[in-house]
Amino acid sequence: MYLSAAATPAAPPGPGPVRLPLRVRGITARRFGPGRRFVRGPVPWLEQYFADLAGIYDVGLRPGFLETTRNSYAGMAAETALALGPFDGPVDLLATAHAVEDSDMERSPTGHVCELLPGDPLPLGVSDQGSAAPFTALRLTSAYVRPGGLGRAVLIALDQSSRPYAAPVPPEREVTADCAVGLWLTADEDADTRLAQWTGVRPEAVAGLLAGALAPEPAPGVLLAGAGVDPGRDLPGHAEGAGRLVTTGRGLPCTGVWENLARLQPGPGDGPLRVTVIEYERALGHLGLCSLTLYPREEADR
Repeated sequence: MYLSAAATPAAPPGPGPVRLPLRVRGITARRFGPGRRFVRGPVPWLEQYFADLAGIYDVGLRPGFLETTRNSYAGMAAETALALGPFDGPVDLLATAHAVEDSDMERSPTGHVCELLPGDPLPLGVSDQGSAAPFTALRLTSAYVRPGGLGRAVLIALDQSSRPYAAPVPPEREVTADCAVGLWLTADEDADTRLAQWTGVRPEAVAGLLAGALAPEPAPGVLLAGAGVDPGRDLPGHAEGAGRLVTTGRGLPCTGVWENLARLQPGPGDGPLRVTVIEYERALGHLGLCSLTLYPREEADR
């Protein structure tokens, strides 16, 4: 059992970016192959059990789902978390974020990975927010991991293409690959990570909100636009090209833009890189913006 006092939200949805005292110590992105079968052979009682669970919510279990191959969130999260190490001390909090349901209805990804990490991490999971989930997970993490609070956290965003149910999802939430992105975060009073979230945002309002949020900020080295962002409509004046604007294709609603962030990790001898990540979840009207600094690994470890 985990007991924790209620945290004071560090960056509630508001008019502009709020500084979070979180430093990115490491980041990794991983794609996964076909995965493994859910079970080795027919298990009628298990299929009936899952079908009964699906029936509670009036969604149908996909025929033959238990015989298909898939990567579970628990398996992907475990491999990604371990790839972030070695850690220089106990991990105090583990946050996961995903946009669609898990194919594995028996194992919790947060509970499973907490057992693999050093220390006794507080588990935190965010779902049902589409592509906004990683931004919300980052905000909630910052409420606990801050100077005077918890010291270290791992945040893992997950996408899974093998869905157990036949219920439709919005086109922007369709997943075409299995991917996980992990961030290792530490409390740092001098860090300049900034986060803004807006809710109930209509498409025609996105450009104005982003312009207002970006105006006071120093120009980032790279601006990462998620798949839900229309650069021509939402980021007028930001020409796509070298070092400025990087767009994200569809198919990875929760990890796509963060996978692009992982690709920007500076190498040895490179200087710090300021990056702004933007994503818009049209189906829910959620808009998120995060500005952060990536350091070469040897500098991030200081």
